[in-house]
Order: sequence, then structure tokens, then C-alpha cells
Amino acid sequence: MTKLRSTVLLALVVSLSVACGGEDLEPPRRNPALLAAVEDFMTSDLARKPFKEFTDWEWDRLFLFDMDDASYERIDALVGERVSPLRAFGGLFVYFRGDKVVRVELLEEGGYCEGQYTTAAYVRKGYSCWLADDAFTPFPP
Repeated sequence: MTKLRSTVLLALVVSLSVACGGEDLEPPRRNPALLAAVEDFMTSDLARKPFKEFTDWEWDRLFLFDMDDASYERIDALVGERVSPLRAFGGLFVYFRGDKVVRVELLEEGGYCEGQYTTAAYVRKGYSCWLADDAFTPFPP
């Protein structure tokens, strides 16, 4: 009986430390201004616009995840640190500068194609995935 209690107690401690381990991480921020800017672009006369013009922070690489079908463990493994929210839908944008995550955002509307984007990414009209990049790299399965 003592061994069972010890096992249960150990499992509880491990669970709590995993659950509480990311408390000091800033949760993904929602960016309604970015989404509004993209929506405004969609009603403009332009066919496409560089995505860099929609952001005002420094980044050189972007990981985009479709949270509707996401595995949070897979996201964190691909990024290399815990960035996934507890619950979400839409697109999770993880911006890097070099190998460091500099910003994590959640856009809750739109169509998202998972993969890695560069600063050459652009917003385009008429596609379910509104973000495109000629240097796009899909994530491994």
C-alpha cells in the first residue's frame, strides 16, 4: 500500500510541475490589429502585400500552426520551447529572430497553412491560406 501511495504522490508532483512549469512564459497574445489590417488589405485593389509590412517588430522567420488540428506537443517540439496555449483555435504565429522566439501570436480567424515562412512571405487574396511564401517549407509529418 505504501508503494502505491508513493507512486500516486510522485505522479501528482510530476503532473503539477509540468502544469505549472510554463507559468512564467507569456501566453500567446491576440493581435486584432494585425487581423484587421489583413482584412482591410483584402478589400483593397492590391493583389498581394509583403507580410513584413503588417508587423512592427523584428523577425526573420515565422512558424505558423493551424490550431484547429494541432498537437500541442508537436508544436512545442518543433519550436524548441513551450509556446502552445492551453486551448486555442485559428492560427498560432511564432516569430523568430535567429534561433530565439521573439513573439507568439494567436489569430483566431482565417485559413492557415502550417509551415515555416521567411520575411519574403506575403498576404494574398482569393486563397484559403492567405499567407504565402515562395520559400515556404512545410513541417515534417
